Amino acid sequence: MDPRKIVFQETAVVAAGEAICTAAMVGVFALLGYYDTEVLWGGIVGAFIAVLNFFLMAMGTCIAADKAEAQNVAEGQKLIQLSYMGRMIGLLVILVICAKTGIFNLLALVIPLVFVRPVLTVAEIINKKGGNQS
Repeated sequence: MDPRKIVFQETAVVAAGEAICTAAMVGVFALLGYYDTEVLWGGIVGAFIAVLNFFLMAMGTCIAADKAEAQNVAEGQKLIQLSYMGRMIGLLVILVICAKTGIFNLLALVIPLVFVRPVLTVAEIINKKGGNQS
């Protein structure tokens, strides 16, 4: 299977998981009496940033693997490092801008960034139980 197709499939899984987890997070905020539009916007933007970060990381890794396969390992490693730095700087810039606007609940903005790893873990467990090992 084409690695880029796998990236899109995994990104779709992450997006679905982010949507579910973010909805649950907003629900918890509501149950605790802290819900407002700032929480909703923080959750939406946080989930979007998390999915975008995952997609860029996966595509960067895919491109670096192509370079390594073409016997250019050093350039692949450099690409991974630059991708990481660029994504982290981009995340920092976006989070600072969001914090300065006052439109977003900062906790609701940051929490969705943590959901990616658990979503991928659960998806992997489901795939193994379903016999869809790749």
